[in-house]
Amino acid sequence: MSDAGWAALASMVTAICSLLAAIYARQAKEQSRENKAAIDEHEDASAERGRILRASLAPGGEGPPAPEGAPGAPGAVLDGVDGRLLSFAHRNGLHITSGREGRHNIGSKHYSGKAIDFRTRGLSEEFWQHLERDALEHGLKLRDERLRPHGQKVWGGPHAHLETLD
Repeated sequence: MSDAGWAALASMVTAICSLLAAIYARQAKEQSRENKAAIDEHEDASAERGRILRASLAPGGEGPPAPEGAPGAPGAVLDGVDGRLLSFAHRNGLHITSGREGRHNIGSKHYSGKAIDFRTRGLSEEFWQHLERDALEHGLKLRDERLRPHGQKVWGGPHAHLETLD
């Protein structure tokens, strides 16, 4: 190949690389917007569920209302959730964002009351390590979902997932 041919090839490769970089930058910007929207929506929903849960746990509280469209008396949101999960959350002062209600992946233990999600915002790495040890000591599995887990179809934003091992 002549010098002119090599120069033309190098020019085409440079143009292709520039085009790919522009496409990647555009996709990254779109993903960032989608992530921010999901995080904002998750935090709004978490704040509301937290308000309901705090009201239900207050002395004289009637329990949280059932999710919209779900049958059941007050308290249905956490009714049937494994007591070990609720004890873990209470013992560690965690803000539960989901029990049996909400949208979860197919086969999720949430639907059988064997899993909860809780807020992770503001948790130090040291406290996170404490939670991991505490979960293990009590036969529970703690999963960090502050970033969307690979292959997970349903994800509502940064949180932690706690489930029973049985």
